[in-house]
Amino acid sequence: MEFKRFTVHDDRCAMKIGTDAVLLGTLSDHPNPQRIVDVGTGCGIVALMLAQRFPKAFVDAVELNPEAASQAIENFSCSPFSDRLTCI
Repeated sequence: MEFKRFTVHDDRCAMKIGTDAVLLGTLSDHPNPQRIVDVGTGCGIVALMLAQRFPKAFVDAVELNPEAASQAIENFSCSPFSDRLTCI
């Protein structure tokens, strides 16, 4: 899936990118977050959207499923925000 400044792959994740994840990333608001935690990140879509939306924030993404975590890490590394994204 293509977004403004990044691409997300979700073929190895049980939960595919849906409207709810895109809306959550779009509607999230804060004047100046420093740290963000995305619990259950899946392929990392919400974490990526929040990293794009809040350019000074560091995003920690938590994922229990090894395949999804691996895919999130790959998506993060291919993004222009890779220095601010961590998958745990």
